[in-house]
Formats: sequence, C-alpha cells, structure tokens
Amino acid sequence: MPDKRPFLWTVMDGVDLDIEIGSHRYYPDFVREMRRLMNTDPSKKYLITAAPQCPFPDKWMGPQIQGSALEDYGQEFDYLFIQFYNNYCYPGDQYFLPVIDTWLQWARSVPNGSLIVLGLPAGPQAAGKPHYYFPPDKLAHVYKQIRDKPGVGGLMFWDCSWVQNNIVKGKNYGTHAFELLRGIANPPTEAPSTQAPPTTPQTTTCTSMQSSTSTQKPTTLQTTKPQTQRPIITTKPPTGPVDCSVDGYFPDPANCSGFIVCSAGVAYPRSCPPGLKYNKIRKYCDWPQNVQC
Repeated sequence: MPDKRPFLWTVMDGVDLDIEIGSHRYYPDFVREMRRLMNTDPSKKYLITAAPQCPFPDKWMGPQIQGSALEDYGQEFDYLFIQFYNNYCYPGDQYFLPVIDTWLQWARSVPNGSLIVLGLPAGPQAAGKPHYYFPPDKLAHVYKQIRDKPGVGGLMFWDCSWVQNNIVKGKNYGTHAFELLRGIANPPTEAPSTQAPPTTPQTTTCTSMQSSTSTQKPTTLQTTKPQTQRPIITTKPPTGPVDCSVDGYFPDPANCSGFIVCSAGVAYPRSCPPGLKYNKIRKYCDWPQNVQC
C-alpha cells in the first residue's frame, strides 16, 4: 500500500551485499537498478557496499568472475567491508598483505573504485577460532601495516554486540578502534576529549547481520544483548515536550541516551547502545563528546 512504510520513518542510506550462499547471478542487475534509483534523489548520497570474503576473487561477489556484481559494476560500490577472518588470509598469516594488496590494486583499477575496509571479529568468540581476534594492542599493529596504503578506508567489525560488550581496560572494543583511527588522523598534541571525529575516509563500522563464512560459521553469541532488546511500546505519548503530534525522532527529555520515535501519534521509546548518547541535532546515537545534553 502506498501509504505504508515498512520501517516507519527510518530512511535508507544505502544497501550492503553480504552474499555467502547461492549464485552470483542477477546481483549485477540489482546493483544497476539500485544505483539508478539512488541517482533520482539528488538530496543525499546513497551508498552501495559489500562484504566479500578475503580470498580474491570472492566466489559470489567477484571480481574477475563473469556476471558477478564487482566484475560488471565495481565502479558503483563505495566501500568493500572485506572479511579477513575465518579464512587463510587473516592478518596473522603470511598471505594477509599480498591478498589485501590485490584487493587494493583492483579497486584502484576501477573508475571511482571503492575504499577497502579491513573486516575483523571484535571478540575472541566472534569468529570461528580465537586466533582470528586481535586485542586492541595487536589491532594497532595490524592496522599500522596497512594504514598508509592508498585506498584503505578503515575498520569493520563483526559484530555490534561484541564491539560494545568486549570491554578491555575499561573501554569497549569499538572505542579502542575509534581512538586508534583518530590518533592516526590527528596530531598527537590535540586533546582527544575535545577533538572532532576524523574527516578522512578512514572509518570504523560494525555489522549485526547473520553471517556465514567460506570455512567455518562464527560462533553464535549466547549472551543477552541489552542494547538490542525490543523496547516497550506505549499507546500514548510520554509526558513532557514530546507529544508525538508530529512524526519523527525526538530526544528523551529524561535520558540523554534515549530517544523517542513518534509514528501515527504513538511513542516508541528507544535507547542508544552503551557508551553513546542521542544527538538531537543529527538525530542519531553519537559519541558523548559530540552531544550537548
């Protein structure tokens, strides 16, 4: 129905292809059509990304496989979040640097080639075997090997629950990674508590989609994940400045880490993941130093 939205007022920023089963067929058509539709909206930049396995070429994504998405439409991809774990080409193996260099060389050969993002597990049980995980000090050494290579776009982690709940020396794993990238991007004399996030293409991201791999499926997380717990849905708007007479996202007046999604007059209380606060200006969960609350 034209008056219904499947994700309420959530607006899509792009699509990510994590193809690990089936065939590579028809994905080029999907990428071509998605980019065509994205180009009809000049108001924002939409992303097309993918998460191939590190062995080059990827069995389902390509490139160098006739009819694969990266072979036919590699120029349409903005980022490749390559899974350098559960494979022989993980950072602890002699093939790591040659393989990532191959991906980088391919990306540079494509017009407007995608940035290559190093994908790693964010906890010792987040992948098939513990040795695929690198604690923060070893992560810094791994990233130092590739940070200056043209086309490197940052870090990606599997998955968000491990990024937030893997606490090392009082900070979650994602904070360690963020500080690692920010330390690279900024002069060491600048105060990290007040410095804005880097404006370079380097980024950190995590994924919470179901994942399998070419060798062994990651261990399923058995612990409770409070940050993704389904919120209690109310049938009337909360008291205070949020009356839900207008649909949209609003800060929770009683909680800096909370926000309210208003849709059709109904209030949906939500909470940011641990360590983040709601940015009422940008309308998303952000680092505390970027939020006035």
